Amino acid sequence: MTAVCMASGLSSREVKPELRIEIEMISGKCIECGLCVSECRFLQKYGTPKGIADAYDPEDKHYLAMPFECSLCQLCTAVCPVNINPGEMLLAMRQETAARGWGDYPEHSVILGYERRGTSRRYSYYTFPAGCDTIFFPGCTLPGTRPGRVTRIYDYLKKDIPALGIVLDCCTKPSHDLGLERHISTMFGEMRDFLVGNGIRKVLVACPNCYKVFKKFGQGLSVRTVYEVMAENGTPDTGKVSGTVTIHDPCPLRFENSVHSAVRELASRQGLTIEEMPHNRTTTLCCGEGGAVGFLSPELSKNWTALRKKEADGRPILTYCAGCANLLGAVTPTHHILDLLFEPEETLAGNAKVSRAPLTYFNRLNLKSRLKDTVKGAVTRERTFTSREESKKGRDVTIPEIRSVLYRKIMALAFLLLFAAGAFIVVRHYFYILDSYYYTSEFHYLFITNNLKEGNLEKFVDYFSSMKTGRQAGAMVFLSHLTQNVMLPFSKQILFGATAGAFGIVKGTLLSYASLFLVGLLTFGIGMFFLAEVLPFLTEKKVLNCKAWANSTVVRLFPAIVAVPWVPVSAVAILAALFRLPFRRYTLFMAVGLVIRTLWLLIMPGFFV
Repeated sequence: MTAVCMASGLSSREVKPELRIEIEMISGKCIECGLCVSECRFLQKYGTPKGIADAYDPEDKHYLAMPFECSLCQLCTAVCPVNINPGEMLLAMRQETAARGWGDYPEHSVILGYERRGTSRRYSYYTFPAGCDTIFFPGCTLPGTRPGRVTRIYDYLKKDIPALGIVLDCCTKPSHDLGLERHISTMFGEMRDFLVGNGIRKVLVACPNCYKVFKKFGQGLSVRTVYEVMAENGTPDTGKVSGTVTIHDPCPLRFENSVHSAVRELASRQGLTIEEMPHNRTTTLCCGEGGAVGFLSPELSKNWTALRKKEADGRPILTYCAGCANLLGAVTPTHHILDLLFEPEETLAGNAKVSRAPLTYFNRLNLKSRLKDTVKGAVTRERTFTSREESKKGRDVTIPEIRSVLYRKIMALAFLLLFAAGAFIVVRHYFYILDSYYYTSEFHYLFITNNLKEGNLEKFVDYFSSMKTGRQAGAMVFLSHLTQNVMLPFSKQILFGATAGAFGIVKGTLLSYASLFLVGLLTFGIGMFFLAEVLPFLTEKKVLNCKAWANSTVVRLFPAIVAVPWVPVSAVAILAALFRLPFRRYTLFMAVGLVIRTLWLLIMPGFFV
């Protein structure tokens, strides 16, 4: 996995072989001419590619974080006289950071959550008509911001490809840019294998990022943009307009000259005059969204956006990336090429319908629903494959991968405990009138534990009946069940009977059922935290790989185990945590098992006392 890297006389540094190769190549070939530095604010901040390569130290947190400020736009490559690619080196540095467990930045949770929704069962949908070997892959942003355009381009493409399929899914480009190699390999690989396995050979994309991912990882699949297809087959008959625009080429398609030409051809056919910006085609600028830089270094992101606005000089920008259109559209008039092709007059007038979050999520769900109703596929699916490689691919989670998350959880827990202790001390010391609450709490605890030990049903009925409010009653019933399951797990099962006697069968049963369910969730969460995170961290061993246990007889018997009144719910929860049972599956087992337990205790209350 690792190799030793030497550069410019620096001490040896253990890094991944891919990064070692990139560092040695950049260090050996970069002539430090300054052309790339003059174009890039990131390089102006951190130095020449050779300087970055020579100074890189994977043990220094500065160099672990630094590559996440590069937009990965590869403008440096486009202007380089010796044809080196610093962007690839900086991507490899991101991958190194992620592999060492230091790439889990909270700021990235937004974009990763967006990706996760895109690959989820709720948002994904695949439909392949009979004889389908080509699909349309619109990406994530376009279906959200312009669902009508997605439908129209799909209908347009089907005129020449009647058996065209469509896939609503995410290409996982954010994970690629954040250096999460294993994640994208697993998630995109599963999608690619499904497509190829079902006879798909060609992919038509509307998103530049999807194009780049399919071209890089889509072995067995050829990829083209819908813009090239439309330039070859003719534009929709929606009328022509007049005016002058300038074109922003998205940086993922920087070196795809056929796409650049196709988009300009489409714009010209609509009657527009094109005036190029100083940076265009292979030397295009990043819009500011590239590499997720805006989450960690918003000033660098805004710099790219400001430069693009300056070069546009008030002229409307035409682009073919929904992300670029959104970001640039916030500072200067920007339109998507599909808006122009299907709604030319409304687009130039600034009236084309473009949705914003959170409406974009509703649009994606609505588009999926319409496709289900209108496109009858011989093969369909909603994606259920998740990003949990450790459970789906049988891989272990290593210590670096859980360290940063674990630190945050421990710090949050410590803060809460300190805050609670401080508040308790302040109340006891300064607010004497509140001191009675302490003794009241102590009384409740002693009453519950003593009467559970004695199995005194009548006293519990009187105790619960004395509660003045429903909130107080619910709290005391929950605390009683929690105490029994954690402190006195093998005491007599009298609480169901006590709540039924105090509140009536229906209300009392529901209170006890809900309380036991909450006890099960609480103890499961605590068990998962200590067994799946703290224990591996302290023992410096990997988390147990329980994929082989997921369908074992013991796991299948969980509902039956929960149903037995003598078995403490807390013990079942800890066992489930040890087996690392998925949360949804655990809650289902718990809900079903507790229903059976409740029925037993109601039908034969004396048998379990």
